[in-house]
Amino acid sequence: MTRDDFLHILSNDTMSPLTAIQEKQKCQLSMDESTRERLAQEALDSKMGAGYLRSEIQRRLDEEIFQDPNREEFDLSD
Repeated sequence: MTRDDFLHILSNDTMSPLTAIQEKQKCQLSMDESTRERLAQEALDSKMGAGYLRSEIQRRLDEEIFQDPNREEFDLSD
């Protein structure tokens, strides 16, 4: 897979781990384009692929929830 493939995954609502985590956690997630581009490159470099995307998004969300567990909207941008 290429960086563009990972970027497509992040941008496609039916495939994106953002959407899956958002539905599971019952919250609203957002991420700016530059963060998506950086994560796509990191997924490629890590050789973990889409698994990297999911784990990194979950890690970012966990940090935000720890800071304020009552929030329902989270911006996971850098």
